[in-house]
Amino acid sequence: MSNAPGRSSTTRTTAAVQNNPVEAMKLFMTKSVDLIKTEYCKINDTKDATTEAAPEAQMTSHHKKTRNAGLYPPSKFSRVKLQADNELGGEQSDYINADFVYATGNMYHNKNIKASVDCIIIQAPMPTYLIYGDTHSDFWRMIYQFNVRIIVMVKPAKEPGQPPVQYWPLNAQDERTYVFQVPYTVYHCHYLKWRDCDVPDDIDSMINFINEVQKYPNDSSVPKVIHCNSGVGRAGTYALMEYCIKIYDEEKRLCDIEKTPTRILHNNV
Repeated sequence: MSNAPGRSSTTRTTAAVQNNPVEAMKLFMTKSVDLIKTEYCKINDTKDATTEAAPEAQMTSHHKKTRNAGLYPPSKFSRVKLQADNELGGEQSDYINADFVYATGNMYHNKNIKASVDCIIIQAPMPTYLIYGDTHSDFWRMIYQFNVRIIVMVKPAKEPGQPPVQYWPLNAQDERTYVFQVPYTVYHCHYLKWRDCDVPDDIDSMINFINEVQKYPNDSSVPKVIHCNSGVGRAGTYALMEYCIKIYDEEKRLCDIEKTPTRILHNNV
């Protein structure tokens, strides 16, 4: 009899987590750092050993378009390919350090996908800075080519040791077009409090931010663009959180946070 209250409490707690994605994320964050690292390592361990970075990404001429050496699109099948800019002797290369992410294993333009968060994950655009080449024009070419309406930025504009990020007009009088002007409204959603190699300052504010992003009008037939600094940690984590929340909203079930990244990874190699 003395154990009954404990069992009842545990049952209520489990039910609350199963029916509330915010509480589930909070529970996940109570795991030890070592346990989370172990689970993370399992994701890479399941990756196909034959998978190599897209060969175009490793061309010497494209190194200056990469923020972090060695962080390239993981596959020639998932990398974003730009159309040549034939106006005014523009850029002819189709390379940009960006990937399509197929959460369900289908192309981003498939309107019949249920609970898909198919998007483009990209490194932050760069100005000409030290060894880096300017990629602002490539970025906006990509936005226009794929009719992107929402850009999600999950990093501060300035971070130590990194080129500053400023690819949008500062105010209504700022007439910079970065060579390429997009003839429609693009919504820029910026989460400020997420430092590199860290976690968001507050889980609830992150969830609220995701919900706010969902309020902006976006055709389901086009991908949104998500970026952090290198287009790996924070951007990928944001996409995963958005996907898990969408699954819950549409199917009323929680994703397995350990297994879901592995499945998405296999969809993109």
